[in-house]
Amino acid sequence: GRSSSPTRSRTTSSARASPSSRSASRAFDYIYIAPPQYKGLWKEALLLVDAHLDWLSEDAWVIVQIHPIEYERLDKNTGLNNLVEFDQRHYGSTLLVFYDHRDVGAEAL
Repeated sequence: GRSSSPTRSRTTSSARASPSSRSASRAFDYIYIAPPQYKGLWKEALLLVDAHLDWLSEDAWVIVQIHPIEYERLDKNTGLNNLVEFDQRHYGSTLLVFYDHRDVGAEAL
């Protein structure tokens, strides 16, 4: 006979689609990056978003939550080509770093 127990499926990491291979179905106003701490994953995630501006609406913000000792300024010299840091907020042992994307003409203002 047939078993009444549900079939369980597992997705292995090799079977999961990479976020970098997906195009956005819509643009987001906010992307919040808060990965496990002390592994540098926030930089990888931020660089991935930086490479996919189609994921962001025109005036979108990317917000990164990290411990202050993890902070490293990212800019064009470190591979961040489109996003620009515009603010930081400290809350105890939490640092929020705010990024947006600006047109080249807006940077000159």
